[in-house]
Amino acid sequence: MALDATTKASNIRGSIQKYFIDSLETAEGENVIIDADLESVRDLTKWIHLNFLDRNKGNKIEQYLQLVPATRGDDEGYVLAALEDLVDKYIYDSDGGNRAIPFYDISTLPNLTEIGKIHLRRGSRSPVITAADDRTKFRIIRIQAHISVKLVTN
Repeated sequence: MALDATTKASNIRGSIQKYFIDSLETAEGENVIIDADLESVRDLTKWIHLNFLDRNKGNKIEQYLQLVPATRGDDEGYVLAALEDLVDKYIYDSDGGNRAIPFYDISTLPNLTEIGKIHLRRGSRSPVITAADDRTKFRIIRIQAHISVKLVTN
């Protein structure tokens, strides 16, 4: 048995990326930086970093990622706390449960075809970390994205 072709890494990554760009950047106006180095945020005072980590395959695919809200010059941490609340808004549904986001077949761009749901589950979060050199504060929020897959026979 083989995994359905629509469960490709590009579909998973593309769907998650689209969700957080549409939600946090387009709708909320926050800077979302994807898998970039810190040089790309040198001139920003607040941003949310999205990092893709490991991916496991089986009857259920698990994609691990991190959302890292970060601020600079936010000595009391109020702006960081507000960014973290904003991230939570898009991880949890309105009842506080895990959110299901659209899972797209990215190969149908520009007209995306929804092929299922990706279920987000918040994992651990780090304490607030402060970089001494430029007063950047950040917190690492780990997320597991679960996708049920369809097995097909040839």
